[in-house]
Amino acid sequence: MSNVDNMNLSLVSPDNNLGRYLDHIKKFPNASIYHFGSYEITALQNLSQKYGNLKSKEVDYLLSSKKFVDLYKIVKDSILLSTSDYKLKTIEKFYDFSHDSEVASGEDSLVAFEHYIDSGSKEIIESIIHYNKLDCESTEKLRDCLQVNGKINFKFKNHSYKINDRTL
Repeated sequence: MSNVDNMNLSLVSPDNNLGRYLDHIKKFPNASIYHFGSYEITALQNLSQKYGNLKSKEVDYLLSSKKFVDLYKIVKDSILLSTSDYKLKTIEKFYDFSHDSEVASGEDSLVAFEHYIDSGSKEIIESIIHYNKLDCESTEKLRDCLQVNGKINFKFKNHSYKINDRTL
């Protein structure tokens, strides 16, 4: 069974998903939410503004509680890498993650979604889901490489570096 066999994407509304997301987060009051870059925070703020004041208060509280941990900022501010940029796909080689996907970037994902809307192609939406799943797995692996015993350390391939006494 594919990832989309039981999905009816026409019934998935952003406001309903925002509520479900916020309800899910409430189940884990001590959890951190790891992400890479500003997209997730910006999207969450935009959705809360678009879909109601009740949700915007919940999102404001969530953001002010510092549950979100931006791994991009930690890597960019703490580590000098021999790369032209610090995009997730670029630094994956340092922690042995391979992004094996037809969709190559976030921008490609947006273009693919536009094609999906036009065509309704099950293959396109499955490739987007696969890309997003790999992004989540890559972010998790990066978090694991950065965190040793709750402290920020950097353990890429066979090298370990203590960055500072900050915790994730």
